[in-house]
Amino acid sequence: MTPEETPKDSMPTPPPADKGSGETPPEKPNKSRPVKVYLIALFCVALLLLLVSFVMQQRNHLALQDLNDSISNNQAVADLQLENQRLQYELEERKNQEEDLQSQVEEKDKQVQAMEWLRQIEAAVRSSYSEAKTMIEAFEEVSTRILEAIHGVLERTPPELVADISTNGIVMTGGGSLIWGFDKLIESHTGIETHVAEDAISCVAYGTGASLDNLANMQDGTINLSRRRQLNA
Repeated sequence: MTPEETPKDSMPTPPPADKGSGETPPEKPNKSRPVKVYLIALFCVALLLLLVSFVMQQRNHLALQDLNDSISNNQAVADLQLENQRLQYELEERKNQEEDLQSQVEEKDKQVQAMEWLRQIEAAVRSSYSEAKTMIEAFEEVSTRILEAIHGVLERTPPELVADISTNGIVMTGGGSLIWGFDKLIESHTGIETHVAEDAISCVAYGTGASLDNLANMQDGTINLSRRRQLNA
């Protein structure tokens, strides 16, 4: 029989330890050490998760802050755009108001200018009327004689020639006809429309020259000459 095949019962047993001796028995293995290692590892993992969570929270906080800043900036830009549009609208309104005021000022200037022209015209008319009235009053006796002479001529004029005069009117010549309002005075007294010749001063000389040219035809008088011209026409 080999030593390996020796039965267990045949192996010598160690002698029992003497309790009274000073030798300590061998320690048993500590079963709580793996639990401590597990707890330490779990604590480290928990701490790592807390750190990761804290870092992620900080990143999210920064991202949220950036987002808020971006939203605030966008809101500020939108507010500035609205303010710019409002200012542009107000500027357009001010321009329109300025144009309206400018038009009103120009209209007022035109009215003032027109009133000034009317004042000057009125002053000139009043001055001319006053001067003419003064001259007529000064020549009242002379004008009365002229009106009486006109009435006398019309009374002695044949009816057919008076009809022509009533139709064509009276034409005044000479320097006295240029007195302002003298033609209206004659018209009011005779009832016949009265005109002043275009060249009242020179037409007298022209008429005298024409009469001298037709002196042979005027032997029977100017009335017969006028009738002859009407018949020839």
